[in-house]
Amino acid sequence: MNLIEEEEASLEVKATYLEIKDTLGVFDVGVLFKALALQPDLLKVIWQALKPNAASFALAKDAELLKQEALEGTGKIYHPYDYWPQIIDSQIPRSLVVEVDNQLTFYLYLTSRLLLLNTVLEKMSDGEAVGAMGLETEEFTKESPYREALVYLVSPNQSKRITEVFEDIKTTLIIPVIDDPYRALANWFEYLVVAWGDLRPFTETGDYRKEEERIFFLASSLAKELPFEVKVSKKRLVEAGEIIKPLRRVFLTSLLNVSAFKVALDRAVI
Repeated sequence: MNLIEEEEASLEVKATYLEIKDTLGVFDVGVLFKALALQPDLLKVIWQALKPNAASFALAKDAELLKQEALEGTGKIYHPYDYWPQIIDSQIPRSLVVEVDNQLTFYLYLTSRLLLLNTVLEKMSDGEAVGAMGLETEEFTKESPYREALVYLVSPNQSKRITEVFEDIKTTLIIPVIDDPYRALANWFEYLVVAWGDLRPFTETGDYRKEEERIFFLASSLAKELPFEVKVSKKRLVEAGEIIKPLRRVFLTSLLNVSAFKVALDRAVI
């Protein structure tokens, strides 16, 4: 799956990216919109349809619920190895733990929102009604701590070792693209290697798959109850559907994996 990064985007796409980032209160638009940007007019249409809900208190509240459910659910079933504290001490200085933790916190914030918005589009492409509950007229205007860039997103092709780890993540998770949280964490590459190596076997368990299903069921329920009707033509939904459906697992696994990374890091530094 190809993406349009901000630095290579056209002026039209950059303008839409800026609006997305301003609405969500983030510095990274995420792979949903980067994938849609391959067709700039499609990106603009989809974003304008999603914007009222993206700017709503309801989405902010629902995203927080998704995030907490992912953290709590993962914390109950994922058990990092006992030697985690020693590995953290040897691979990443304690002074940088805060920076890694900031990344994990941000991507929990962003991924929970992208999962909800992607689910809205997926449900619509399947012919299901979404939104229009009429429960809200006020936009979400709370100031976000995530508007300023926290870190550089590492290119998947920056080095052979990075490429190998990213390909292993994609292959193991069966996802079409490496999500931005892994690219951010690759700034602390030795940490990412340890964190992913510890988590990798867990992602292939029945418990992990059940947690995926649980979180998607919750996201689907929340998406249907968003306050504003989403209007997109069938033609546009068909075009977007080829992008949306493969991204479901990208966001589900990212939300669970970033939650697991946070659980492991929190336990390691206690």
